[in-house]
Amino acid sequence: MLTAANNIYHGEFLSLFAQHSWVMFRNNYYGNLYVKCVNIMCYHLNTKGRFEDILNICNRALELSPPTDETLHKQKIFALLNLNRVQAALDYYYSILAMFNTNYGLDITDSMTDVYEAILSHMPNQYQTLSSLDETLGSKKTLSGSFYCNFDIFQNIYQINLRSARRAKSRFYLVLLTLKEVGEESIITENLKSEMEILHEVMQKKLRTNDVYTKSSICQYSLIVNSPNEAGARVVKDRIIDGYQKKKKKKSVILNVDFKEII
Repeated sequence: MLTAANNIYHGEFLSLFAQHSWVMFRNNYYGNLYVKCVNIMCYHLNTKGRFEDILNICNRALELSPPTDETLHKQKIFALLNLNRVQAALDYYYSILAMFNTNYGLDITDSMTDVYEAILSHMPNQYQTLSSLDETLGSKKTLSGSFYCNFDIFQNIYQINLRSARRAKSRFYLVLLTLKEVGEESIITENLKSEMEILHEVMQKKLRTNDVYTKSSICQYSLIVNSPNEAGARVVKDRIIDGYQKKKKKKSVILNVDFKEII
């Protein structure tokens, strides 16, 4: 019966009428019922050791369900661990944290603690030498461009830069980028969400390798810039504004950029 229910569901229906209340209600009802069905199936398959089947079911469910359902992500990670694909589980774990943070401005680290501890428990139980640690840290390829992180890490980096600025007289600047839609200043619109993705792409390309940024709210990014003077910070600001103006798709959305020295 569960298998039949799983096969019947093909995602939301009547997309042309998705804004009608009765359609929204039915879509939410059947969507929640489907996720519940998938979780029950995963539980039974887990007792039988059919972890590959769990993985296949979860992959299909994640295509049909909202990406914000943490239970499906957890089921997939535990299936990967049971298949001894530890590195894949760890990579997927980090991709989920990044997705929630980038797309929704949410930090789900606390709710995923049990998953992270499970991943760690599957790691090789042996000490690393200094040489092996150095090799491990250096083996991961880093992407060119600036460093994007979640808000907690950004906050820690801010504190480190604050102490560094006080000791070494280096200059660091905190930059706040805000998107607003004309006439809708107090409402988070779909236009703003889509433009945030465009702004994120611009920042990835226009920022320098030592710049650090994060999504600090649904429609805001925060940035830390290291520059010898205020003029350097203004150059970074103008570069982002110019890049965004060339890429933006919604004329009604405007970008405001403020900055101050971290002292």
